[in-house]
Order: sequence, then C-alpha cells, then structure tokens
Amino acid sequence: MTEEEAIHKLIQICESQNNEYGCGNENCECFIDTAIEALEKQIPKKLIIKIHPNRIPSEQKVPYCPVCDENLEFHFHPYCCNCGQKLDWNEPYEERNT
Repeated sequence: MTEEEAIHKLIQICESQNNEYGCGNENCECFIDTAIEALEKQIPKKLIIKIHPNRIPSEQKVPYCPVCDENLEFHFHPYCCNCGQKLDWNEPYEERNT
C-alpha cells in the first residue's frame, strides 16, 4: 500500500460513522489527522528554487523546502532537516523569484 492509498483509506475511516475506527470521537479524528500528516511527509515533494538576483554569481538558484521554506542550499538530504518532509531532488523544480 502506498502512502497515498493509506491516506485515502484513513479519510474513508474518518468519514465513516458506523465502524469500530470511525466512531466520531474527537480523539479518533485527532489520531487520524496525525497519521495523515505523518504519511503526507513521506510523499516526496519537489523543491522550490528561489532566484536570488543580488547574489554572486548573479541570479543564483537556491533550493528551499516546499513545506516549511527552509533554505536547503547546503543540505542535500532526502528529508528536510527542519520539518521532516521527504524531498524530491529531481528536476524540474518550481522556480520563484525572491
């Protein structure tokens, strides 16, 4: 089962009112929301590349985390060191001007 499939299944459980998991209890919803957030961090997201016009060399492209906006210029890990989001370092990136 992929992360996306697990998220879909958890949402179905949460929306269900008549089974042992989807009881409608606020604590269950909190548990399911937490599980979904953890699974979403496992799905790789493309980096945001910001173009810094005032840097040398000119218009230097700097990678940022798409979730928390952490500067990843000197961090080449599979996960963001700030928020734990799994990162997709493959191009194409989403480019933004600063």
